[in-house]
Amino acid sequence: RERHVSLPQMLSELSQLLGTSQVWGPGRSGPNARDLVVSIEPFWLAPLLASVLSRPILAHFHVSMLLEFPSWAPRDLAAWWSLFHGMLALPGTTVSVSHRVLQAQVHEQSGHHFPYVPFLGLHTQGAAVAGSSRPQSPEVLVWRATEIEPQVMYVKLLLQLNAHWGDLVPFRVQDMVWQPSFSEIASYHAVVLLPKQLNELKLLDVFALQAVTFTPGEPMVHRFLWRYSRPFGIWTRGKRERAAMLQRNFGWGNSSTIAAQRPLRPEPRSRATAAPRPPALGLHSDLSSLEDLQARRYWWERTEWALLQQAGIQSFSGTADLLSRLQRLDVQERADIRRQMRQVQRVRQRRALVWWRSAVAGVSRQVLSQSR
Repeated sequence: RERHVSLPQMLSELSQLLGTSQVWGPGRSGPNARDLVVSIEPFWLAPLLASVLSRPILAHFHVSMLLEFPSWAPRDLAAWWSLFHGMLALPGTTVSVSHRVLQAQVHEQSGHHFPYVPFLGLHTQGAAVAGSSRPQSPEVLVWRATEIEPQVMYVKLLLQLNAHWGDLVPFRVQDMVWQPSFSEIASYHAVVLLPKQLNELKLLDVFALQAVTFTPGEPMVHRFLWRYSRPFGIWTRGKRERAAMLQRNFGWGNSSTIAAQRPLRPEPRSRATAAPRPPALGLHSDLSSLEDLQARRYWWERTEWALLQQAGIQSFSGTADLLSRLQRLDVQERADIRRQMRQVQRVRQRRALVWWRSAVAGVSRQVLSQSR
């Protein structure tokens, strides 16, 4: 959609939509029949919802706050930031982010340190059980590997080298026509998953499925990860769009004042470099200098890709390493990997559930107090 809709127009359209008779879940229907409003995507809509409804909401997001905002006009952006800070001032409003890189970006933009609550892929649980009970396929699935050029070229190389060495591994490559179900994915001997962006739901899905999954580690992963991470303001085509998505607005005071009052939890120095923490908003640069490379290595360690590689997702350093490890992968190693993933997933679910219970209870109490 062309970015020419003004913020007053957005508010007017949203107000009309929410004022019509609609069904909200299995219960009551009609205007104003909303007990709890949860906003996930796009996040820029959340402040507008809070403004129109005049009530707190629960927001959880995993891409840049202003991604796909319908206007880059300075007056509309300024008005949006005013609504954003107004939303956070509403008692009961609760906001969280799905990964640590975005957490740092939002802190640098707004001064707010929202809690990290990862997506968990709970919609795959039934498929995981079904897949584990199915006859095990001896093939290795190369899943969703035809979306960007680095993926396409790497898969060609992988298949050529595998054929050159006598078809060491039986691969099944997903194409654009065949879309495997989650239970089918879980039944494969292993999965090869190549990154496209900083944070991807498909990674969280295979982790929840407890599918034995191989993804690139350093330094190879940097070939895939950064160039296509537009949802986080990295490598955007237009300077105006990039500036709007990553602009700073603290509501009051300056960045040094609010950053001092709302500090981001200190991070240990990166294993890759002893330099201080590079700014998360600086990842939109050309990423060509040594300083940019160090920043990429630093923030890579805080992606879900890197975190889950410490929790059962298998990393590989190159094609020879991948083929060798897939050839050696046996029943016992698969069971050990899946056990580790299952244990970590339980911990992640328990921690996330604590936050969701608290968040829903807090917003609900405030909504009920307003309705009395």
